[in-house]
Amino acid sequence: SNSGNYKRSFLPDNIADLVNNVPTFATIVAPRFVLQPQYSNFSAFAQDTWRLTPRIAITYGVRYEVNPAPSEKNGNLPPTVLNLDNPSALTLTTSGTKLYETTWNNLAPRVGIAWQPFASGRTVIRGGFGVYYDLGYGFTGSSFSTGIYPFAATLSLPAVTFTSPAFAVQPPAVNPNPPYPRVFAYSKNFQLPYTLQYSFAAEQSFGAGDTVSLSYVGADAIRLGRVESLRRANPGFPRVDIVRDNGKSSYNAMQFEYRRRLSRGLQALASYTFAKSLDTVSEESINNFQVPASRYDLNQDRGPSSFDIRHTFTGAVSASLPAPRTGISRAVLGGFAIDTFIRSRSARPVNILTGRDALGLGFITVTRPDVVSGQQLYVADPNAPGGQRINAAAFDEVAPVRALRQGTLGRNSLRGFGVSQLDLSLRRQFRLSERLSLQARADAFNLLNHANFDNPVAILTDPNFGRSTQLLASGLGGLSSLYQVGGPRSLQVALKLVF
Repeated sequence: SNSGNYKRSFLPDNIADLVNNVPTFATIVAPRFVLQPQYSNFSAFAQDTWRLTPRIAITYGVRYEVNPAPSEKNGNLPPTVLNLDNPSALTLTTSGTKLYETTWNNLAPRVGIAWQPFASGRTVIRGGFGVYYDLGYGFTGSSFSTGIYPFAATLSLPAVTFTSPAFAVQPPAVNPNPPYPRVFAYSKNFQLPYTLQYSFAAEQSFGAGDTVSLSYVGADAIRLGRVESLRRANPGFPRVDIVRDNGKSSYNAMQFEYRRRLSRGLQALASYTFAKSLDTVSEESINNFQVPASRYDLNQDRGPSSFDIRHTFTGAVSASLPAPRTGISRAVLGGFAIDTFIRSRSARPVNILTGRDALGLGFITVTRPDVVSGQQLYVADPNAPGGQRINAAAFDEVAPVRALRQGTLGRNSLRGFGVSQLDLSLRRQFRLSERLSLQARADAFNLLNHANFDNPVAILTDPNFGRSTQLLASGLGGLSSLYQVGGPRSLQVALKLVF
Protein backbone atom coordinates (compact mmCIF):
# COMPACT_ATOMS: atom_id res chain seq x y z
CA SER A 1 0.00 0.00 0.00
CA ASN A 2 1.03 3.65 -0.43
CA SER A 3 0.69 6.42 2.13
CA GLY A 4 2.04 9.80 1.06
CA ASN A 5 5.64 9.26 -0.02
CA TYR A 6 5.91 5.89 1.72
CA LYS A 7 5.31 2.44 0.29
CA ARG A 8 4.46 -0.41 2.63
CA SER A 9 4.47 -4.03 1.51
CA PHE A 10 4.40 -7.47 3.05
CA LEU A 11 5.04 -10.96 1.69
CA PRO A 12 3.04 -14.04 2.74
CA ASP A 13 4.24 -17.59 2.10
CA ASN A 14 0.95 -18.67 0.55
CA ILE A 15 -2.70 -17.73 0.03
CA ALA A 16 -3.69 -18.99 3.49
CA ASP A 17 -1.14 -16.70 5.15
CA LEU A 18 -2.43 -13.80 3.07
CA VAL A 19 -6.01 -14.43 4.17
CA ASN A 20 -4.98 -14.86 7.82
CA ASN A 21 -2.74 -11.76 7.77
CA VAL A 22 0.43 -13.70 8.64
CA PRO A 23 3.31 -12.39 6.48
CA THR A 24 6.85 -13.70 6.74
CA PHE A 25 8.51 -10.49 5.65
CA ALA A 26 7.53 -6.80 5.53
CA THR A 27 9.19 -3.58 4.36
CA ILE A 28 8.61 0.16 4.46
CA VAL A 29 10.26 2.12 1.64
CA ALA A 30 10.51 5.92 1.49
CA PRO A 31 11.83 7.27 -1.87
CA ARG A 32 13.98 10.40 -1.60
CA PHE A 33 13.37 11.86 -5.07
CA VAL A 34 12.26 11.14 -8.62
CA LEU A 35 14.89 9.57 -10.87
CA GLN A 36 15.05 10.30 -14.61
CA PRO A 37 17.43 7.85 -16.30
CA GLN A 38 18.65 8.75 -19.78
CA TYR A 39 19.75 6.35 -22.51
CA SER A 40 21.99 7.09 -25.50
CA ASN A 41 22.49 4.75 -28.43
CA PHE A 42 24.50 5.01 -31.62
CA SER A 43 24.44 2.65 -34.57
CA ALA A 44 25.58 2.69 -38.19
CA PHE A 45 25.39 0.11 -40.93
CA ALA A 46 26.50 -0.54 -44.48
CA GLN A 47 24.92 -3.06 -46.83
CA ASP A 48 25.36 -4.14 -50.42
CA THR A 49 23.98 -6.75 -52.81
CA TRP A 50 26.28 -8.54 -55.24
CA ARG A 51 24.64 -10.43 -58.08
CA LEU A 52 27.26 -13.07 -58.75
CA THR A 53 25.27 -14.59 -61.64
CA PRO A 54 21.73 -13.99 -62.92
CA ARG A 55 20.59 -16.74 -60.52
CA ILE A 56 22.83 -16.08 -57.48
CA ALA A 57 22.55 -12.98 -55.30
CA ILE A 58 24.65 -12.30 -52.20
CA THR A 59 23.66 -9.65 -49.69
CA TYR A 60 26.27 -8.68 -47.12
CA GLY A 61 26.78 -5.92 -44.62
CA VAL A 62 27.98 -4.89 -41.20
CA ARG A 63 26.40 -2.99 -38.33
CA TYR A 64 28.28 -1.12 -35.60
CA GLU A 65 26.66 -0.31 -32.27
CA VAL A 66 27.63 1.69 -29.19
CA ASN A 67 25.28 1.43 -26.21
CA PRO A 68 26.76 3.15 -23.14
CA ALA A 69 25.48 2.64 -19.62
CA PRO A 70 22.56 4.97 -18.84
CA SER A 71 23.03 8.32 -17.16
CA GLU A 72 20.62 10.33 -14.99
CA LYS A 73 19.25 13.77 -15.83
CA ASN A 74 20.36 15.32 -12.53
CA GLY A 75 23.53 13.30 -12.07
CA ASN A 76 22.01 10.89 -9.53
CA LEU A 77 23.73 7.75 -10.73
CA PRO A 78 23.19 4.66 -8.61
CA PRO A 79 26.29 3.47 -6.73
CA THR A 80 27.94 0.24 -7.69
CA VAL A 81 30.27 -2.15 -5.92
CA LEU A 82 33.86 -3.24 -6.48
CA ASN A 83 35.51 -6.61 -5.72
CA LEU A 84 32.36 -8.60 -6.50
CA ASP A 85 34.38 -11.82 -6.80
CA ASN A 86 35.72 -11.37 -3.26
CA PRO A 87 32.67 -10.77 -1.05
CA SER A 88 34.75 -10.10 2.06
CA ALA A 89 36.35 -7.11 0.31
CA LEU A 90 33.25 -5.46 -1.17
CA THR A 91 33.66 -1.70 -1.57
CA LEU A 92 31.17 0.99 -2.57
CA THR A 93 32.32 3.12 -5.52
CA THR A 94 32.45 6.89 -5.46
CA SER A 95 29.40 8.87 -6.55
CA GLY A 96 29.08 9.28 -10.32
CA THR A 97 30.73 5.98 -11.27
CA LYS A 98 29.13 4.41 -14.35
CA LEU A 99 27.29 1.13 -13.90
CA TYR A 100 29.63 -0.47 -16.42
CA GLU A 101 32.19 0.59 -19.00
CA THR A 102 31.19 1.21 -22.61
CA THR A 103 32.29 -1.46 -25.09
CA TRP A 104 33.51 -0.17 -28.45
CA ASN A 105 34.00 -3.40 -30.41
CA ASN A 106 30.37 -4.25 -31.16
CA LEU A 107 30.70 -5.14 -34.85
CA ALA A 108 27.84 -7.20 -36.22
CA PRO A 109 28.48 -8.68 -39.69
CA ARG A 110 25.80 -10.50 -41.63
CA VAL A 111 25.52 -12.23 -44.97
CA GLY A 112 22.76 -13.88 -46.98
CA ILE A 113 22.64 -15.79 -50.25
CA ALA A 114 19.77 -16.67 -52.59
CA TRP A 115 20.24 -19.19 -55.41
CA GLN A 116 17.87 -20.32 -58.15
CA PRO A 117 19.43 -23.60 -59.34
CA PHE A 118 17.09 -23.99 -62.32
CA ALA A 119 16.17 -21.64 -65.12
CA SER A 120 12.46 -22.01 -64.35
CA GLY A 121 12.94 -19.97 -61.17
CA ARG A 122 10.53 -22.22 -59.25
CA THR A 123 13.21 -23.49 -56.88
CA VAL A 124 15.04 -21.15 -54.50
CA ILE A 125 17.73 -22.00 -51.97
CA ARG A 126 18.47 -19.43 -49.26
CA GLY A 127 20.95 -19.22 -46.43
CA GLY A 128 22.11 -16.58 -44.02
CA PHE A 129 24.17 -15.72 -40.97
CA GLY A 130 24.23 -12.64 -38.77
CA VAL A 131 25.38 -11.21 -35.47
CA TYR A 132 22.87 -9.12 -33.50
CA TYR A 133 23.68 -7.10 -30.38
CA ASP A 134 21.26 -6.37 -27.57
CA LEU A 135 21.05 -2.97 -25.86
CA GLY A 136 21.98 -4.57 -22.54
CA TYR A 137 19.45 -2.49 -20.62
CA GLY A 138 17.37 -5.35 -19.27
CA PHE A 139 18.31 -4.70 -15.64
CA THR A 140 19.20 -1.00 -15.60
CA GLY A 141 15.68 -0.11 -14.54
CA SER A 142 16.30 -1.98 -11.28
CA SER A 143 19.50 0.02 -10.79
CA PHE A 144 17.48 3.25 -10.83
CA SER A 145 14.73 1.88 -8.61
CA THR A 146 13.66 4.28 -5.87
CA GLY A 147 13.52 1.28 -3.56
CA ILE A 148 17.29 0.73 -3.33
CA TYR A 149 20.17 2.54 -1.65
CA PRO A 150 20.76 5.50 -1.67
CA PHE A 151 17.52 6.52 -3.39
CA ALA A 152 15.25 5.38 -0.57
CA ALA A 153 15.20 4.73 3.13
CA THR A 154 14.11 1.17 3.90
CA LEU A 155 12.92 -0.43 7.11
CA SER A 156 12.55 -4.22 7.28
CA LEU A 157 10.01 -5.76 9.63
CA PRO A 158 10.13 -9.53 10.22
CA ALA A 159 6.78 -11.29 10.56
CA VAL A 160 4.49 -8.40 11.52
CA THR A 161 0.85 -8.26 10.53
CA PHE A 162 -0.40 -5.66 8.12
CA THR A 163 -2.33 -3.95 10.92
CA SER A 164 0.66 -3.90 13.28
CA PRO A 165 1.59 -0.49 14.79
CA ALA A 166 5.10 -1.13 13.46
CA PHE A 167 3.77 -0.36 9.99
CA ALA A 168 3.07 3.21 11.07
CA VAL A 169 6.76 3.82 11.73
CA GLN A 170 8.52 6.00 9.15
CA PRO A 171 11.89 4.74 7.94
CA PRO A 172 14.92 6.58 9.26
CA ALA A 173 16.96 8.90 7.04
CA VAL A 174 19.38 7.27 4.62
CA ASN A 175 22.58 6.38 6.44
CA PRO A 176 25.71 7.08 4.35
CA ASN A 177 27.71 4.57 6.39
CA PRO A 178 27.67 0.77 6.26
CA PRO A 179 25.84 -1.50 6.53
CA TYR A 180 24.24 -0.43 3.26
CA PRO A 181 20.76 -1.64 2.30
CA ARG A 182 20.12 -3.25 -1.07
CA VAL A 183 22.72 -2.26 -3.69
CA PHE A 184 22.65 -3.06 -7.42
CA ALA A 185 25.91 -3.73 -9.27
CA TYR A 186 27.25 -4.99 -12.59
CA SER A 187 30.03 -7.53 -12.85
CA LYS A 188 33.50 -6.38 -13.81
CA ASN A 189 34.00 -6.12 -17.59
CA PHE A 190 30.25 -6.42 -18.27
CA GLN A 191 29.66 -6.63 -22.04
CA LEU A 192 26.59 -6.41 -24.25
CA PRO A 193 24.66 -9.61 -24.99
CA TYR A 194 24.64 -10.76 -28.61
CA THR A 195 23.05 -13.46 -30.72
CA LEU A 196 24.43 -15.54 -33.58
CA GLN A 197 21.58 -16.31 -35.99
CA TYR A 198 21.78 -18.70 -38.93
CA SER A 199 19.27 -20.21 -41.31
CA PHE A 200 18.91 -22.39 -44.38
CA ALA A 201 15.77 -22.75 -46.50
CA ALA A 202 14.60 -24.49 -49.66
CA GLU A 203 11.47 -23.26 -51.45
CA GLN A 204 9.61 -24.86 -54.34
CA SER A 205 6.70 -23.42 -56.33
CA PHE A 206 4.03 -25.51 -58.03
CA GLY A 207 1.43 -24.46 -60.56
CA ALA A 208 0.18 -20.90 -60.56
CA GLY A 209 0.35 -20.12 -56.86
CA ASP A 210 1.31 -23.05 -54.60
CA THR A 211 4.59 -22.88 -52.68
CA VAL A 212 6.18 -25.17 -50.10
CA SER A 213 9.28 -24.40 -48.07
CA LEU A 214 11.45 -26.26 -45.59
CA SER A 215 13.71 -24.24 -43.32
CA TYR A 216 16.21 -24.69 -40.54
CA VAL A 217 16.62 -21.77 -38.13
CA GLY A 218 19.15 -21.56 -35.32
CA ALA A 219 20.28 -18.98 -32.81
CA ASP A 220 22.87 -18.96 -30.05
CA ALA A 221 22.64 -16.13 -27.51
CA ILE A 222 25.80 -15.29 -25.57
CA ARG A 223 26.45 -13.09 -22.53
CA LEU A 224 22.79 -12.94 -21.50
CA GLY A 225 22.11 -10.87 -18.40
CA ARG A 226 21.58 -12.89 -15.23
CA VAL A 227 21.03 -11.58 -11.71
CA GLU A 228 22.60 -13.16 -8.64
CA SER A 229 21.51 -11.85 -5.28
CA LEU A 230 24.44 -12.06 -2.87
CA ARG A 231 23.12 -12.21 0.69
CA ARG A 232 24.97 -11.73 4.00
CA ALA A 233 28.36 -12.19 2.39
CA ASN A 234 29.75 -9.07 4.05
CA PRO A 235 28.60 -7.26 7.24
CA GLY A 236 28.62 -3.98 5.32
CA PHE A 237 26.51 -5.31 2.42
CA PRO A 238 23.49 -7.37 3.52
CA ARG A 239 22.28 -7.62 -0.09
CA VAL A 240 24.03 -7.01 -3.40
CA ASP A 241 22.15 -7.82 -6.63
CA ILE A 242 24.81 -8.55 -9.24
CA VAL A 243 24.13 -8.49 -12.98
CA ARG A 244 26.45 -10.92 -14.70
CA ASP A 245 26.79 -11.51 -18.43
CA ASN A 246 27.22 -15.28 -18.20
CA GLY A 247 23.81 -16.50 -19.37
CA LYS A 248 23.50 -18.54 -22.56
CA SER A 249 20.75 -19.89 -24.77
CA SER A 250 20.35 -21.95 -27.92
CA TYR A 251 17.42 -22.32 -30.30
CA ASN A 252 17.03 -24.81 -33.13
CA ALA A 253 13.96 -25.29 -35.29
CA MET A 254 12.74 -27.03 -38.43
CA GLN A 255 9.92 -25.17 -40.16
CA PHE A 256 7.59 -26.38 -42.89
CA GLU A 257 5.21 -24.03 -44.69
CA TYR A 258 2.64 -24.36 -47.45
CA ARG A 259 1.19 -21.26 -49.13
CA ARG A 260 -1.50 -20.93 -51.78
CA ARG A 261 -1.97 -17.49 -53.23
CA LEU A 262 -5.49 -16.33 -53.99
CA SER A 263 -6.66 -18.33 -56.99
CA ARG A 264 -10.21 -19.22 -58.02
CA GLY A 265 -11.48 -17.77 -54.76
CA LEU A 266 -9.26 -19.94 -52.54
CA GLN A 267 -6.32 -18.87 -50.38
CA ALA A 268 -4.55 -21.11 -47.84
CA LEU A 269 -1.62 -21.21 -45.44
CA ALA A 270 -0.31 -24.03 -43.26
CA SER A 271 2.85 -24.14 -41.18
CA TYR A 272 4.45 -26.52 -38.70
CA THR A 273 7.46 -25.88 -36.48
CA PHE A 274 9.46 -28.39 -34.48
CA ALA A 275 11.71 -26.43 -32.15
CA LYS A 276 13.87 -26.72 -29.06
CA SER A 277 15.06 -23.82 -26.92
CA LEU A 278 17.51 -24.30 -24.04
CA ASP A 279 19.04 -21.68 -21.77
CA THR A 280 20.38 -20.90 -18.32
CA VAL A 281 18.07 -17.92 -17.82
CA SER A 282 14.82 -16.90 -19.54
CA GLU A 283 13.53 -13.95 -17.55
CA GLU A 284 15.00 -10.63 -16.52
CA SER A 285 14.57 -11.33 -12.82
CA ILE A 286 16.54 -12.56 -9.85
CA ASN A 287 17.21 -16.21 -10.53
CA ASN A 288 19.88 -17.10 -8.01
CA PHE A 289 20.78 -16.30 -4.45
CA GLN A 290 23.51 -17.22 -1.99
CA VAL A 291 23.73 -20.90 -2.79
CA PRO A 292 27.45 -21.45 -3.41
CA ALA A 293 27.08 -24.59 -5.53
CA SER A 294 24.70 -22.99 -8.01
CA ARG A 295 26.37 -19.57 -8.00
CA TYR A 296 29.30 -20.93 -9.98
CA ASP A 297 27.86 -23.95 -11.79
CA LEU A 298 25.45 -22.49 -14.31
CA ASN A 299 24.84 -25.91 -15.83
CA GLN A 300 22.53 -26.63 -12.88
CA ASP A 301 20.17 -24.03 -14.35
CA ARG A 302 20.47 -25.16 -17.97
CA GLY A 303 17.19 -26.53 -19.19
CA PRO A 304 14.25 -25.82 -21.48
CA SER A 305 13.53 -22.11 -21.85
CA SER A 306 10.41 -20.87 -20.10
CA PHE A 307 8.97 -20.21 -23.58
CA ASP A 308 10.13 -23.53 -25.09
CA ILE A 309 7.34 -24.97 -27.23
CA ARG A 310 8.34 -28.08 -29.17
CA HIS A 311 5.45 -28.34 -31.65
CA THR A 312 3.44 -25.54 -33.24
CA PHE A 313 0.89 -25.82 -36.04
CA THR A 314 -1.17 -23.08 -37.65
CA GLY A 315 -3.49 -23.30 -40.61
CA ALA A 316 -5.75 -20.82 -42.37
CA VAL A 317 -8.13 -21.11 -45.32
CA SER A 318 -10.08 -18.31 -46.95
CA ALA A 319 -12.64 -19.26 -49.59
CA SER A 320 -15.20 -17.33 -51.60
CA LEU A 321 -18.45 -19.29 -51.71
CA PRO A 322 -19.80 -20.05 -55.20
CA ALA A 323 -22.85 -18.09 -56.32
CA PRO A 324 -24.89 -17.59 -59.49
CA ARG A 325 -23.36 -15.14 -61.95
CA THR A 326 -26.49 -13.13 -62.74
CA GLY A 327 -30.01 -12.38 -61.68
CA ILE A 328 -31.73 -12.15 -58.34
CA SER A 329 -29.92 -15.25 -57.07
CA ARG A 330 -26.59 -13.46 -57.38
CA ALA A 331 -27.96 -10.47 -55.48
CA VAL A 332 -29.08 -12.78 -52.66
CA LEU A 333 -26.25 -15.32 -52.58
CA GLY A 334 -23.28 -13.45 -54.03
CA GLY A 335 -20.34 -11.96 -52.15
CA PHE A 336 -20.13 -14.55 -49.34
CA ALA A 337 -16.79 -15.88 -48.09
CA ILE A 338 -15.67 -18.04 -45.21
CA ASP A 339 -12.41 -17.87 -43.25
CA THR A 340 -11.08 -20.56 -40.92
CA PHE A 341 -8.05 -20.38 -38.67
CA ILE A 342 -6.73 -23.23 -36.55
CA ARG A 343 -3.82 -23.12 -34.16
CA SER A 344 -2.31 -25.81 -32.00
CA ARG A 345 0.82 -26.05 -29.89
CA SER A 346 2.36 -28.38 -27.35
CA ALA A 347 2.73 -27.56 -23.67
CA ARG A 348 4.95 -24.93 -22.07
CA PRO A 349 7.46 -25.92 -19.35
CA VAL A 350 6.62 -25.89 -15.65
CA ASN A 351 9.38 -25.01 -13.18
CA ILE A 352 8.70 -26.66 -9.80
CA LEU A 353 9.86 -24.56 -6.81
CA THR A 354 9.95 -25.29 -3.10
CA GLY A 355 8.13 -22.14 -2.01
CA ARG A 356 10.39 -22.01 1.05
CA ASP A 357 12.49 -19.01 2.03
CA ALA A 358 15.89 -20.52 2.80
CA LEU A 359 17.44 -17.31 4.14
CA GLY A 360 14.35 -15.70 5.61
CA LEU A 361 14.60 -12.82 3.16
CA GLY A 362 11.50 -13.20 1.03
CA PHE A 363 12.91 -15.43 -1.74
CA ILE A 364 10.40 -18.27 -2.15
CA THR A 365 10.72 -18.79 -5.92
CA VAL A 366 14.38 -19.69 -6.27
CA THR A 367 15.09 -23.18 -4.93
CA ARG A 368 14.00 -26.31 -6.78
CA PRO A 369 13.20 -29.52 -4.85
CA ASP A 370 14.84 -32.92 -4.87
CA VAL A 371 13.22 -35.72 -6.84
CA VAL A 372 11.88 -38.58 -4.71
CA SER A 373 12.73 -41.91 -6.34
CA GLY A 374 9.94 -44.36 -6.99
CA GLN A 375 7.24 -41.69 -7.28
CA GLN A 376 5.37 -40.83 -10.47
CA LEU A 377 5.63 -37.21 -11.56
CA TYR A 378 1.97 -37.15 -12.66
CA VAL A 379 -1.02 -38.90 -11.09
CA ALA A 380 -4.56 -39.32 -12.37
CA ASP A 381 -7.14 -37.01 -10.81
CA PRO A 382 -10.64 -36.87 -12.32
CA ASN A 383 -11.31 -33.62 -10.45
CA ALA A 384 -8.28 -31.83 -11.90
CA PRO A 385 -8.26 -30.02 -15.26
CA GLY A 386 -7.04 -32.40 -17.91
CA GLY A 387 -7.70 -35.41 -15.67
CA GLN A 388 -4.30 -35.40 -13.99
CA ARG A 389 -2.11 -33.33 -11.69
CA ILE A 390 1.53 -33.11 -10.74
CA ASN A 391 2.31 -35.43 -7.83
CA ALA A 392 3.52 -33.47 -4.78
CA ALA A 393 4.85 -36.69 -3.22
CA ALA A 394 7.43 -36.90 -6.02
CA PHE A 395 9.37 -33.95 -4.59
CA ASP A 396 11.27 -33.16 -1.39
CA GLU A 397 11.30 -29.41 -0.79
CA VAL A 398 12.98 -29.53 2.64
CA ALA A 399 16.40 -31.11 2.00
CA PRO A 400 17.77 -28.58 -0.55
CA VAL A 401 16.56 -25.63 1.54
CA ARG A 402 18.29 -26.94 4.66
CA ALA A 403 21.50 -27.53 2.73
CA LEU A 404 21.32 -24.17 0.89
CA ARG A 405 21.64 -25.83 -2.50
CA GLN A 406 19.60 -26.37 -5.62
CA GLY A 407 17.49 -29.49 -5.74
CA THR A 408 18.10 -32.44 -8.02
CA LEU A 409 15.05 -31.60 -10.14
CA GLY A 410 16.13 -29.85 -13.31
CA ARG A 411 14.87 -26.41 -14.26
CA ASN A 412 11.63 -26.41 -16.31
CA SER A 413 11.57 -30.22 -16.25
CA LEU A 414 7.80 -30.71 -16.33
CA ARG A 415 5.12 -29.64 -18.80
CA GLY A 416 1.69 -28.09 -18.55
CA PHE A 417 -1.10 -28.17 -21.12
CA GLY A 418 -1.13 -27.80 -24.88
CA VAL A 419 -3.36 -25.35 -26.72
CA SER A 420 -5.71 -25.86 -29.65
CA GLN A 421 -8.35 -23.51 -31.01
CA LEU A 422 -10.51 -23.17 -34.12
CA ASP A 423 -11.81 -19.77 -35.23
CA LEU A 424 -14.38 -19.27 -37.99
CA SER A 425 -15.65 -16.18 -39.82
CA LEU A 426 -18.46 -15.69 -42.32
CA ARG A 427 -18.44 -12.44 -44.28
CA ARG A 428 -20.27 -10.80 -47.13
CA GLN A 429 -19.13 -7.90 -49.26
CA PHE A 430 -21.60 -5.31 -50.60
CA ARG A 431 -20.08 -3.11 -53.29
CA LEU A 432 -21.42 0.44 -52.98
CA SER A 433 -19.23 2.05 -55.63
CA GLU A 434 -16.01 1.43 -57.51
CA ARG A 435 -13.90 2.27 -54.43
CA LEU A 436 -16.35 1.81 -51.59
CA SER A 437 -17.85 -1.35 -50.15
CA LEU A 438 -19.56 -2.51 -46.97
CA GLN A 439 -18.52 -5.74 -45.30
CA ALA A 440 -20.84 -7.56 -42.89
CA ARG A 441 -19.23 -10.34 -40.89
CA ALA A 442 -19.84 -12.79 -38.06
CA ASP A 443 -16.87 -14.21 -36.15
CA ALA A 444 -16.66 -17.19 -33.82
CA PHE A 445 -13.57 -17.51 -31.64
CA ASN A 446 -12.85 -20.95 -30.17
CA LEU A 447 -15.77 -22.32 -32.14
CA LEU A 448 -15.65 -25.75 -30.46
CA ASN A 449 -15.38 -24.17 -26.99
CA HIS A 450 -12.29 -26.27 -26.28
CA ALA A 451 -10.96 -25.70 -22.75
CA ASN A 452 -7.32 -24.54 -22.81
CA PHE A 453 -5.86 -24.58 -19.30
CA ASP A 454 -3.04 -22.46 -17.95
CA ASN A 455 0.05 -24.10 -16.43
CA PRO A 456 -0.43 -25.88 -13.09
CA VAL A 457 0.56 -24.14 -9.86
CA ALA A 458 4.28 -24.85 -9.44
CA ILE A 459 4.92 -23.76 -5.82
CA LEU A 460 5.02 -26.82 -3.56
CA THR A 461 3.75 -24.97 -0.48
CA ASP A 462 0.65 -23.75 -2.34
CA PRO A 463 -2.52 -25.72 -1.48
CA ASN A 464 -3.33 -25.92 -5.21
CA PHE A 465 0.08 -27.28 -6.19
CA GLY A 466 0.06 -29.41 -9.31
CA ARG A 467 -3.38 -28.29 -10.52
CA SER A 468 -4.32 -25.66 -13.05
CA THR A 469 -6.61 -23.10 -11.44
CA GLN A 470 -7.55 -21.04 -14.48
CA LEU A 471 -7.95 -21.02 -18.23
CA LEU A 472 -5.08 -19.88 -20.40
CA ALA A 473 -6.38 -16.38 -21.08
CA SER A 474 -7.61 -15.63 -17.55
CA GLY A 475 -4.50 -13.91 -16.23
CA LEU A 476 -3.87 -11.20 -18.83
CA GLY A 477 -3.47 -8.33 -16.39
CA GLY A 478 -7.19 -7.61 -16.15
CA LEU A 479 -7.85 -7.74 -19.90
CA SER A 480 -10.96 -9.61 -20.95
CA SER A 481 -10.30 -13.18 -22.01
CA LEU A 482 -12.91 -12.83 -24.76
CA TYR A 483 -11.38 -13.10 -28.23
CA GLN A 484 -8.00 -14.10 -26.70
CA VAL A 485 -6.32 -17.39 -27.52
CA GLY A 486 -7.47 -19.83 -24.86
CA GLY A 487 -10.63 -17.93 -23.97
CA PRO A 488 -14.14 -19.41 -24.02
CA ARG A 489 -16.22 -19.51 -27.19
CA SER A 490 -17.06 -15.94 -28.19
CA LEU A 491 -19.25 -14.62 -31.00
CA GLN A 492 -19.30 -11.17 -32.56
CA VAL A 493 -20.96 -9.45 -35.50
CA ALA A 494 -19.57 -6.37 -37.20
CA LEU A 495 -19.98 -3.97 -40.10
CA LYS A 496 -16.87 -2.65 -41.81
CA LEU A 497 -16.66 0.15 -44.37
CA VAL A 498 -13.87 -0.57 -46.85
CA PHE A 499 -12.51 2.18 -49.09
